[in-house]
Amino acid sequence: MKAVKKFQESRGLGVSGTVGPGTWKKLCLVDAPDAIEPRLKAGCAAKVTGLTVAANSKNAITVQWKAYKSAKNYSLIYSASPSFEKSVTISSEGTSREVTSLKEGTTYFFVIIARNNDGMIGDSKVVSAHTHVSVVKGCYWNPNEAPSGEIYHIPADKNGEPQIPYAYENSPQGVKDAAEGNAKGSEGKKFSRIDIDLRVTKDGVIVATHTADVFAKGYEAGFVDTNLKNPVKQGGVGDLNWNVIKRLEHKHEYKGKVYTYNIHKVEDIIAQAARSGIALQFELKESSQWQSKNLLAKLLKAVNDKKAKAYITTKEMRADREKNLAQAKSMGFWTRYYGQEYPTWSGPKPDANACK
Repeated sequence: MKAVKKFQESRGLGVSGTVGPGTWKKLCLVDAPDAIEPRLKAGCAAKVTGLTVAANSKNAITVQWKAYKSAKNYSLIYSASPSFEKSVTISSEGTSREVTSLKEGTTYFFVIIARNNDGMIGDSKVVSAHTHVSVVKGCYWNPNEAPSGEIYHIPADKNGEPQIPYAYENSPQGVKDAAEGNAKGSEGKKFSRIDIDLRVTKDGVIVATHTADVFAKGYEAGFVDTNLKNPVKQGGVGDLNWNVIKRLEHKHEYKGKVYTYNIHKVEDIIAQAARSGIALQFELKESSQWQSKNLLAKLLKAVNDKKAKAYITTKEMRADREKNLAQAKSMGFWTRYYGQEYPTWSGPKPDANACK
């Protein structure tokens, strides 16, 4: 019951599972170390309702909730960890509060506890919000040097079926191999660009993976959870937090040797691309999420921090995908439609001083 103990302590509660003083009530807690809501179980619904959070800036988030009957005041508890390690508690007599002095580009988790003179009388579900990221315009390359050359994709057979796992293409090792001429299935050929598929986890982490259903069998996914005690066996990237996603593994045999692949944060991919001098072609998956300026700014900042080369593309030209490209372009990314090559690039003129 370590998760229960940690969650209780984060809320200023005793480890016995009771609250007080005065009225001692059993808490509805379960041992669910990977859940955002370890408090909840069947028949134990949140009592404080209407909890909403909205990021105002890169350092502030506004929290609001509905008043709870007989509550004298509320404890607003927040943390950058879904398990509420290193949490902060703010007392409030009202039903809204602006939380300030937060870190830029960070996901925070919030819960409300209603109290009266006897102690805790009800709490809320846990919700999260992501602080904004400062927007910086691109400095990726001279507009006359837009990336050209062949793009590395995993090889396919005559029927279009992948012969190498997509997890390899979306890994730092795959990026390095493509730049150095060691890419699996295309050994001896050096690539100037590599295709990277981007998705977003439930807690706002940008990761490189091809398909949404990470547990689907086959080359598109086929991951398993390495947590032997309490493995997660189903779900999509957008349904799972990073602390689960990072445990997943995909094994594949290639030329008599077994390789293990993981799902990586986009920052790991960008760092390797910058070291290897290869451009990244980001294909945005789960399209509606990418119309958030905050999310694109986070991606843009990661690229600029490493002075990497990257641009945005999309495959299916539906209306929402075109909106994604327009949004990315407005943020400072070079963009192109899938299948187009230079000189059909579009994007802002890079600022020569932005990288200094």
